[in-house]
Amino acid sequence: MSELSPSPEEIKAVTASAGAPATGEAPPEPPQPPEPGDCCHSGCEFCVDDMYQSELDRYRLALREWQERQTPSGAGSAASVSSATGNAG
Repeated sequence: MSELSPSPEEIKAVTASAGAPATGEAPPEPPQPPEPGDCCHSGCEFCVDDMYQSELDRYRLALREWQERQTPSGAGSAASVSSATGNAG
């Protein structure tokens, strides 16, 4: 797993900081990180750590899009998600 990955607590904090949903739409749920012993470190083609990173990328995008829908202008929220989750882009 990448050292840049946010912890589940950081993900929850970002989601909570979005405030009450203006659209009545629930925020996306963050993916569950793999347990410490889930990766066998044998170079599997579909490593649980790699799959988690892909799920985390999809979650970050979904959260950014959700936050943009919560503000009338859609401005300003994407940067807060990126910085809070350690994603620069």
